[in-house]
Amino acid sequence: MNSDTVNRTVSAGADVHQYPYEFNQEIRRRARSVSSELLWMSVVSTAVELSLLFFITFAGPGKWIASSLEYLSWFPRVCIFSSTIVLLFYAVGMPFAYRIHGIRKRYGIATAGTVNWLTDSLKALLISMVFITGASTLLLALISLSNLWWLLAATAYVLFTVTYSRFFPFLALRFFYRIRPLEEGEVSRKIMALLKSLSLDRMSIYVIDESSRSRMANAFVAGIGKKKRIVLYDNTIRFFTPEEVTCITAHELGHYLAGDSWKSWVSNVLMAYISALLLYAVYSLALHMHSLYSPTDPYVLLLFSITLSITGAALTPLTNYISRKRERCADLFSLNAYRNPVAFISSEKRLCDLNLMDDDPGTIRKILFATHPSTAERVRMGEAWRSSAEAAKEG
Repeated sequence: MNSDTVNRTVSAGADVHQYPYEFNQEIRRRARSVSSELLWMSVVSTAVELSLLFFITFAGPGKWIASSLEYLSWFPRVCIFSSTIVLLFYAVGMPFAYRIHGIRKRYGIATAGTVNWLTDSLKALLISMVFITGASTLLLALISLSNLWWLLAATAYVLFTVTYSRFFPFLALRFFYRIRPLEEGEVSRKIMALLKSLSLDRMSIYVIDESSRSRMANAFVAGIGKKKRIVLYDNTIRFFTPEEVTCITAHELGHYLAGDSWKSWVSNVLMAYISALLLYAVYSLALHMHSLYSPTDPYVLLLFSITLSITGAALTPLTNYISRKRERCADLFSLNAYRNPVAFISSEKRLCDLNLMDDDPGTIRKILFATHPSTAERVRMGEAWRSSAEAAKEG
């Protein structure tokens, strides 16, 4: 099946005239195929990058790069070292990223051409270099100033996340997307009715132009406090019925009313201080073993990267479990608030087909990679809710 045929098949599966939506079996077959391809490519890419990190750190290149910059003052030394490492990982990861884009393009998920994809990739590289170089410079500056650098670094991270989420929730998005308020129409009227029923009529809904990059549909919450916004992909509005879009929005409102953003923030704060303490232990050990030529040797940044990578990998099953639990609660809120199980089930099936997702991945894959319940689980939840509602009505 060529790319044009795939695109037609995916588009047909997203036909808003089919409501309630039922799975397209041809799309289901291809979804399982593409999800497996993308998963293995992602696993291989991650394995290569981790191997590169360990090689640079323990086989000599990292020490050589840091030592070659020893004659410079600490500020340009850290900037050049961190930028070099970022560029190296970008170069090694680029073939895998391009291969993943090619798979997504072949299956009709991606719509952006190579030039546009490369432009986005370079934008991401620029943002990474600015952020990582800035964070590395601040970290080593704090190390040079105080033995409590780990505590100060964690506090700086917390303040940054609060400031960014409170005042600049769309800053990173604007590098990649055009953002606009949701236009007047049947979708906005239904969503506003839902917001009023929940006393949230002051909340704003925004739309981003994901269609310029892919056929993916999604929604999420951005920001905290008064700057919190619901963000919808334009594909969500394009391919889903107004009832389904409202149901999806209700799910995001469930996250908002449950305080999931704040819960995530508190978890991140705790992890920031725990991680900072681990970094302090690694730094002290490196000094004790004379692995650093000075207290501000940028080589320690590689040791920090390995520490954070191992910690993140070890905690992934737990963080995925917590995420899935929150998503199930938001699903239940959507059902209770909008009380439209038909739209709920239909939107989950349409989303699964449009995004070419595996509707029922295996247990190991779910534990290691899934941040959301599977579509099969969500459909069962919708059907159970509908049965309970019908039984209560008859009773």
